[in-house]
Amino acid sequence: MIRTLVLLFASPALAADPGLAMLAARIDAAGSAGLAAAYAACLAGQGDIDRTAAFFMPHGWTRHQDSETGQVELLSGTAPYRVTLYVDTRRCEVGSDALGEQDAHVALRALANALGEPLAMGESQPGCEAAALGTAQVQIAVRGERCATTAATAAIFRFPEVPDA
Repeated sequence: MIRTLVLLFASPALAADPGLAMLAARIDAAGSAGLAAAYAACLAGQGDIDRTAAFFMPHGWTRHQDSETGQVELLSGTAPYRVTLYVDTRRCEVGSDALGEQDAHVALRALANALGEPLAMGESQPGCEAAALGTAQVQIAVRGERCATTAATAAIFRFPEVPDA
């Protein structure tokens, strides 16, 4: 736990926000708490694959890259969710077939509270809930009902593109 907190506070994005760092440190927690930690890691990673994966790897998660689809999946043997990152776009998706839409909303509100930011959900497209949080646009997606996701429920964090240096 202490090693995890040191790693989290070493990140410039998290050092400036201790609430986000503490939340991201709970990746191994059950239910909505673990989901909120994964959301915090996505937000802190800003859609960067290596930066986001760094929050999960110390907890025994594995990283699988599919060069054909341009996706990187982070998987745990115990967490009821998976994280998908995309090579060609700054997007981080936390999807679950075990946790539902209610859990996604609870986790997203916990993250907003930890950041001290208001969370006003609105529609980004017909039937698709979204909100701005930090630098991200976050959508709650439900398979077969609204938005596009392969998981039963997912939170999709989209970040602005960073110009090439």
